Amino acid sequence: MKLKNKVARYYQLESAESALISIKNPKSHPICAIPTGAGKTIIISLIITKYLEENPDKNVLVVSHVKEILEQNYKSLDEEIDEEIGLYSAGLGRKDIKRITVVGIQSGRNNPEAFKNIGLIIIDECHLVSEWDTGTYRKFLSSFNCNYIGLSATPFRSSGYIHLSTEALFTEICYNLNSYDNFNKLVGEGYLSQLYSKATDLKMEIPKGVATQAGDWANNDLDILFNNERVTNLALDETKAIIESGKYKKILIFCINILHSERVSERLNEIGIPCDFIHSQMEEDRDEVLQSFKDGKIKALSNVNVLTTGLDVPDIDMIVMLRPTKSVSLYCQMVGRGLRVHFNKTHCLVLDFAGNVSSLGPVNDLHIDQKGKPQKGGEAPVKECPNCGCLNATVAKYCEACNYKFKFKVKITTEHADVDIVKRQEPKELKVASVMYHRHKKKNAADSIRIDYRVGLRKFSKWLALDSNSMYAAQKATNEIPNMLMVGEEINGAYTVDSILKNVHKFKTPVKIIVDVNEKYPQVEKVLYEEDL
Repeated sequence: MKLKNKVARYYQLESAESALISIKNPKSHPICAIPTGAGKTIIISLIITKYLEENPDKNVLVVSHVKEILEQNYKSLDEEIDEEIGLYSAGLGRKDIKRITVVGIQSGRNNPEAFKNIGLIIIDECHLVSEWDTGTYRKFLSSFNCNYIGLSATPFRSSGYIHLSTEALFTEICYNLNSYDNFNKLVGEGYLSQLYSKATDLKMEIPKGVATQAGDWANNDLDILFNNERVTNLALDETKAIIESGKYKKILIFCINILHSERVSERLNEIGIPCDFIHSQMEEDRDEVLQSFKDGKIKALSNVNVLTTGLDVPDIDMIVMLRPTKSVSLYCQMVGRGLRVHFNKTHCLVLDFAGNVSSLGPVNDLHIDQKGKPQKGGEAPVKECPNCGCLNATVAKYCEACNYKFKFKVKITTEHADVDIVKRQEPKELKVASVMYHRHKKKNAADSIRIDYRVGLRKFSKWLALDSNSMYAAQKATNEIPNMLMVGEEINGAYTVDSILKNVHKFKTPVKIIVDVNEKYPQVEKVLYEEDL
């Protein structure tokens, strides 16, 4: 399987080969689960190239529903396959049919008989195909007697995985790059951008009684709860503080509705961050605004679910979620906009004011049952790093942001009781005799501050990584300093290792510490001062 211009990555070749092996069985209609940014169009090109070599008398259709996706697929196939490519889409002003044709489902459904001798149909964003024997895609596909292959970053709907539904069109996931290990491998190899999710100060909590509509929170209720000046200003002021660090240059924001998107854009412009908006009622200006965002003429872009698929802006380095959702698919599509790699970014930060990461899980460790809900009764499938505040998958051994090693507590259980394999001591409250502050040096890492608390003959330590390259570790340390200062004292300028060590005389004297003494290296969980007792 060779392409004209690009050299396929190993996993793209494996994915294409898996799909082609699967359709050797005429009853098999497989799905390739491919994260956003991993190169779905290259996989489509590989599948077509190999299929037509083996089936020279057949034609192929590549079907989708979004103008941007149709354009991307057409362009990629034209660049990589040594064959004339047709494009059949009224919205794009073309209705030419070739051996390989990219088809807009809205146009194709009205004239399926125009497509002859079809041996294979490839469906991009296949999670949009109805699980029932109705709907636009199903009616179109029923006109053909051929194999189907689906590709999606999110092969599930509100009812769960699409290949497991009652009347599923697809039969299996033949290649899955969304699993925890495979996803992380792609990140480690540099094929996907690292995503970090920081715990925000503002949290848009959903109270009891909020209505559900079409499997998601009702927009009217979300609008009443969160589309107001107080919530918007708090969220955007927090966003601005992070943007002003200078690390983030291209910000994509997801909002509740059109008015919310416009208000968010207006507020960001007021506080000095150039922003515009895109929504479904501004079709004529949409391309112009999007180009301004791509060109860097505006720093931020707010939208209402119109930039969840088909958006190819690889240098997006911050996603801001101001829209709570119960939809795992919508959540993954939003976050996926930051997964593409770019030379101008090291990672993409997800600022999740809406609590989606906490309720639905990290994109590399989603737990979905056939009701479309997270497993474990809706418990938060993430854990917050105690060192830097980054949200991580529950199975992560090390924090993705600061490399903190998580502590796993192993238990043995029976049918009758929940019993620890070794009885663990509760965290101890210990009286502090003295405290010392030191510069801590570590190979291949920025200096930090080590605080030593003397308790009798023992010493317990904690670290403040103020100068860390990890924004999260540095911010976590920075947030601790004000709580340590005596009333009326302050430190002028930025908090750095140098500035803090010069001002330790301004700190309150700790009276007690709470320590987890079960670990090999006991952790100082909390420091208590006179006013805390």
